[in-house]
Amino acid sequence: MKILGSDFDGTLNYGGVDQTKCEAIDTWRRAGHLFGLVSGRGPGFLQNLRAQYPALNMDFLVAYNGAFIVNAEGKILDTTVCDGVSVLDLIADLLAWGCPFVYVTGPKGYTVRKDGDPMREGECAFSDFPQDFPWFYQVGVQLETYAEAEAVTQKVKENYRGRLNPLQNGICIDIVAPTVNKAEGLRKLAALYGQPEENILAVGDNLNDLDMLKAFRSYAMENGVEEVKRVSDRTVASVTELIRLELNA
Repeated sequence: MKILGSDFDGTLNYGGVDQTKCEAIDTWRRAGHLFGLVSGRGPGFLQNLRAQYPALNMDFLVAYNGAFIVNAEGKILDTTVCDGVSVLDLIADLLAWGCPFVYVTGPKGYTVRKDGDPMREGECAFSDFPQDFPWFYQVGVQLETYAEAEAVTQKVKENYRGRLNPLQNGICIDIVAPTVNKAEGLRKLAALYGQPEENILAVGDNLNDLDMLKAFRSYAMENGVEEVKRVSDRTVASVTELIRLELNA
């Protein structure tokens, strides 16, 4: 049995999630292998995918970059929270470093903006954020440019060294516990299924995929960033091509 973990944005959905991809994934699963997504998105993403792509079948979702693992039925298999950092201090720093908003996912989800900023529906001012927020799965931000996101990522690394893991994905940054990344999420998943690490395959396109692409036999998307291509074993145009290569190997 092989376990294929695929990034979603820029990877599985590059060029759309069409019938050809869904059929390739079904062929992969009928051959006795597992397929799932490894994403910075949250577990609710699985339900949205079912509604948007009813022909897309999968076995698991590694969400929040590895902090939250569920099976195809939505049953929680593993979670990792970050409770060693003050969420209030982190939000304050990110807003001070120029992030227009901070999205916090934990016991509840909040989109937080600076006091005095115009609020949209579902958002809250920093002063209204709960003072006793105990832990989080992931904190996310989005900047205007890649350079700004890179600068904020570096600030998080410098100011929270060893306490947080900031994962840049283009102009977005996902911040998780220091032990969380996509590689660790796939390792935990393989262990839950009683499979050795050498049975794991990974495919991705961006910087937050680097951990899993370095750790396992890996494929980079042709549309991916150069660093991703450098660390991967092979480059493909689509997940469909990857599956055909693996099944014909």
